[in-house]
Amino acid sequence: MPPLEITTASYNCGMDTLDLMWQQQYFGNSLRDWLVAGVAFTAVLTLLPLLRSYLLALQRRLTAGIPSGVTLALRLLERTSRIFLWALALFVAERFLELPALVERVSRVLVVLITWGQAARWGSAAVRFALERRRDETVA
Repeated sequence: MPPLEITTASYNCGMDTLDLMWQQQYFGNSLRDWLVAGVAFTAVLTLLPLLRSYLLALQRRLTAGIPSGVTLALRLLERTSRIFLWALALFVAERFLELPALVERVSRVLVVLITWGQAARWGSAAVRFALERRRDETVA
């Protein structure tokens, strides 16, 4: 059996097919755009919770001597909801896609509503933190 020979013509044909595949349009975006958006979505949805877990674990190890501002930031981090992280990942991924105006509008409204809900959670946590600090100062 003769060895398999890859000619320049067959190689170029394969590259042309690959180029065509990457340029194929799905819902107005190329496969490449969808792949980049998917990678961005996955990266945000993976890295942010990992960073949050790492920082909260670090806080548990360093219980003494943490400035109150850092403690507050970590409390707010604890109160960050999973739905907010999903919305943030979706928002980042959408930046890589051209979507119809209606989809953009609906997505924007959902992201804004979820963000306001998250801001309320953070506000509640900040008020609770301030009240606990004041109580601790008056007791001591």
